[in-house]
This record gives sequence, C-alpha cells and structure tokens, in this order.
Amino acid sequence: MNGGRLIMGHSTTLNLVDVPWPMSILKCNQRLDAMRSGERMTVALKDADTKENLVLLLNALPDVEWEVCENGGCILLNIKKRSVS
Repeated sequence: MNGGRLIMGHSTTLNLVDVPWPMSILKCNQRLDAMRSGERMTVALKDADTKENLVLLLNALPDVEWEVCENGGCILLNIKKRSVS
C-alpha cells in the first residue's frame, strides 16, 4: 500500500531453494492461487526436476506469463498473473 492505494504490479519472491519436492510445488501453487491480476512473483530454486514440474504447472494455467532464467547457479521463474479474457 502506498498512501492508501494498491500499487499495481506488486512483486514478491518465493524462495524454494531448500524446500524439497513435493512441498515446493504445493507452496508455489498456493502462492499462484493467491496472486491477483498484475502481480509478479519470482520463484527461486536449485532443483532442475522441481523446475520441470513447475513448468508443467505453469503451462496448465491460462492466466500466467512466465520465463525461466538462471543466476549464479539458481533457477529463477519470473511469473506474472494476467487477467483472462
């Protein structure tokens, strides 16, 4: 909140680096469900198998845009929730 107004495009980070599968998938799915249109989330993880499972999840969701990048041995999923027309 900023002066009583909601800032559009709010961004959060979900650190799943030390969270084992399947808890990492469950935590990410919970956060995705709670996101509103315009919000962004960066998910940080190290496990390539978890990344592949999250990509499958994201591909099944019509209301998200996402990209994968790597930074210093960490996998980052940048996710944006959009409105479905």
